[in-house]
Formats: sequence, structure tokens, C-alpha cells
Amino acid sequence: MNQLEDFIQQRAESRQGQVSLILYQLFIITNRIESAFNRDKDELSLKQFMLLILVKILGQANLSESASILGISR
Repeated sequence: MNQLEDFIQQRAESRQGQVSLILYQLFIITNRIESAFNRDKDELSLKQFMLLILVKILGQANLSESASILGISR
């Protein structure tokens, strides 16, 4: 086995390790989605797009409040 497979096998033995592997996989997936979205968009990033959607949904919220909800800076 290679080092990555060894690491995954070791982590999978505990509940905490399983959770960390799931979070790792989610991180990789979200990075791939963001990269795919941003690849063809010169004027608007995925984070900017999500921020605009949130501002629209919340109505009266300002950009700082909306950015805080998303966990990003504006």
C-alpha cells in the first residue's frame, strides 16, 4: 500500500478518524466544485455568487452580515 492508503486505513479505525476523513472528502469536493465554477467565470467567483444569492434571500441584510453567515470576508 502507498502512504495515502495507509493513512486512510489507520484513520478509518476510529470514529473520530472516520469523521475527519468525511470532512477531508467534503473539502476536496467543494474545492473541485469551486474550481469548476470559477474556471469559466472571469467576472464573478462562486463565493461572490453565493453572497449575492444570500443577500437576495435575506432581503435587508447587508453584505457584512451575509458574508459572516457564509463564513467569508467581503
